[in-house]
Amino acid sequence: MADIKAIDIPKWGLSMEEGLVNAWLIEEGDSFTKGQLICEIETSKITNELEAPFDGVLRKIVGIPGQTLPVGA
Repeated sequence: MADIKAIDIPKWGLSMEEGLVNAWLIEEGDSFTKGQLICEIETSKITNELEAPFDGVLRKIVGIPGQTLPVGA
């Protein structure tokens, strides 16, 4: 079985403490490649798209759209 890796909310600035998950650009079960845009996250200053940090398959969406999560979640 392949290793399961988490995709975390990144810290895009020194003052960033949390991010709002706006939308997933891929669905559960979809394959993705490193660098592919997979999720849109809004902070107090910007809205940005998260790039996949590795190749993989999205097994489970934990951070649902509309949910605010701390950096590293």
